[in-house]
Order: sequence, then C-alpha cells, then structure tokens
Amino acid sequence: MSDDRQTLCDPPGLGLTAITLYANKLGFFERDCVVGPHRAFRLNLPSSVKGTAVDTLHVELRGSSEASCVTSFGTEEAKPTLEPPLYGFDLSGCAGCAGWGEFLTSLRGAHVELTLLASDLTGTEESATASGVVMMVEKERKNVAGTLEAHDFFESVYLLEAEGNIRCVSIADIRSVALDEAMRAQLQRTLARTQRDHMPSRAQNGVQVDVELLGEPRGDETLSVSYVDTAKEWDCVYTMRMASTPPDLSALTATAPGNTDSSVAHVGGSAEGRGTVITLQHLARVSNGSDEDWLNVRLRLAATEMTLVARDVRRAKPVTAGAAPQKSKPAAGGSMSVFVKTLTGKTITLEVEPSDSI
Repeated sequence: MSDDRQTLCDPPGLGLTAITLYANKLGFFERDCVVGPHRAFRLNLPSSVKGTAVDTLHVELRGSSEASCVTSFGTEEAKPTLEPPLYGFDLSGCAGCAGWGEFLTSLRGAHVELTLLASDLTGTEESATASGVVMMVEKERKNVAGTLEAHDFFESVYLLEAEGNIRCVSIADIRSVALDEAMRAQLQRTLARTQRDHMPSRAQNGVQVDVELLGEPRGDETLSVSYVDTAKEWDCVYTMRMASTPPDLSALTATAPGNTDSSVAHVGGSAEGRGTVITLQHLARVSNGSDEDWLNVRLRLAATEMTLVARDVRRAKPVTAGAAPQKSKPAAGGSMSVFVKTLTGKTITLEVEPSDSI
C-alpha cells in the first residue's frame, strides 16, 4: 500500500455526499470522491456503529474498466494516556466555612501554613498564621438553625508544629491554606485532570476500513462508499398560516376549483376567493447526532422503516465416524441477495442460492 493514504475528513478524501434518513433511527450514508493521484483511502468508524456499518458496507469504483478496488479491515485501538498517580485530594467541600474540613482531612501528614483571622477584645480583626503537619480534623455535632435536626460539622484542625507542640485551630478562623511546592504541583495536576474528565471524550476503539486501488486507474474515476449507520429519527412538522382571521372557523370548505395545491383551503365566503385562505406547510425537523458537519449534502427523508435482515450462514453438518460422506451438488455460483420493495414502501432482502426458486 502506498504512502498516499487519505482519511475521509481530509481533502480529497471521501466526503459525505448524500444521506437518507428512515423512520426507525437508521440512515443510509453515501460518500464519494474523484480518485486523482491517490491509490489508498481510509475510513475510521467508531466502535458504537462499526458492527452495522461494516456489515452493510459497499465499495465501488465507478468509471473504470481497467482498475478495481480491494477492501480490508483493521482494529483501531484507542491508546490510553498513562499518567503518574496523583495525590488523593478531597475537593468535594460543603456549604459554609466547613468546606475546609474535607480538604484538610485529605491533607493529614502534609505540612501546611494557615492564615487565620481572629478578633481581639476590642473587636478589631487581626491576621495571624499557624503552620505545621496536619494530624487530624475534629467534628462537632450541632443543631441546624431553624430545624430540629442535628448534624456533624468540622470544627477544629490539629497541627504538629516544628517545636513539637500540638496546636488546635478553629476551622471557622481559617482564611487561606498554603502548601509546599510538591503538594501545589499535585493539586494543580489534580484540578487539570478534573477539568479533562468533564470534557467530552472521543477516544474509543473503532475499526479502520482501508480501500486500495488495483490496476491502472486513470485518475478521473469515482470511488464510492456507502453503509448503514444509526441516526436520530426525523420528525414531521406542520405549519398552518392564515391570511386573515375568519369570522367562523367552522366554515372550512374544500379546495377551491382549479387549485392543484391540496394544502390550500378556504374558510368562509365562497370558493371564488372571498373567504380566508389557509395554507398548510409540511416541514421536517432533522438532528445531526454525529461529529461531522452535513454541509452540501443531499438529504432524503423516508417515512418508512429500513429493515436489516441477518445473513443466513449455512454450516455443513459434521460427518460421524464410519458414515460415508454425502456428495454435495456443485454450486453454479455463490449466494446472492434479492431486494423486494412492497407496495407500502418497505424493502425486504432475501438471501438466495442460484438453485433456489421463488
């Protein structure tokens, strides 16, 4: 395979050209492009749809009698990013100043420097500091204001100071917490990973469909790929417009003579135009649930449902010991599919053999 491999999203890759949406959340997707100087193409399918898309995939090289194409499949494994383990900070928090409690509890054994805000006897607020290794965080059961309930709230944190003293600090007086350089780096990495976890991730296992051209293509041929994929169901919407408010809404008459538009009717008066004209407009609401923009795409909407028929794989019966093997009739050819469209618009697929009769 040559190095001129193209992905479908990069020009001149196989761009999305046509979509047919059905009423049962399935869609028929068509892609094509002019071959040009390239001899290999790749289609990446996500793991959520690779089963349906691969089973219904059809690849065709149009406009050439001297070249052909061959398709191969390979698994595209998502490579997880290996990160060193992080410190287990508790960032859950809770209402009020007690939010320091969970965070300080997760810092047991770490050295911290606390900035405290306390009031002296005159009511003047003064700033002080306390530093040491976090030993434990104490809770106290208090009544909830305005209720008869009682809950446990974080009340104090105990620090082992450098002199060996154990100091009790009220959590309500804490205004800031300073960490050493190593713990600050761990906290920044933890916050960065928390942000990434909230971002939508597209990394997933999928399948690669590689198409390679054989022979001597001229370059003006068209490579066409089509398959069935899941899609959001489209909705039918109706809009009724009135030229003016009729005096009597119950006087809805039939379509005026000579009017070929069945969605136009008259209310009140005569059919010669003295009444109010009502126009019923048929619309469709379509949602694109994929990661690809549907720009300059032919969109077809089908009110029927697409039926996928599983292929009947016939297995040979095992031959028991001592039994003579049965001679099989030579087949005139391989199995084939016959598509029958009913009067209601449904398409039925029949898997038949050349020797079968209908």
